[in-house]
Amino acid sequence: MPSGPEQTWVGNMAWNGVHVRRFDAWRILNYLIKHEHWTCDGGPAFIAEAFDRRQPITQQQFLEVMGIG
Repeated sequence: MPSGPEQTWVGNMAWNGVHVRRFDAWRILNYLIKHEHWTCDGGPAFIAEAFDRRQPITQQQFLEVMGIG
């Protein structure tokens, strides 16, 4: 999966960030939703609810929630 430069201290001192394509971000999100050991404790309510239900989201839903669809 192609990615851009890493950024340190994104959000707080314990998190780093990396730029990925929108399609890959959607794929990563659905991977995390599918596996029970991942949870969502912040962000858009629609995504948190998808985590609670363990229900993948469509690419269109992802784009709309992120404000780019």
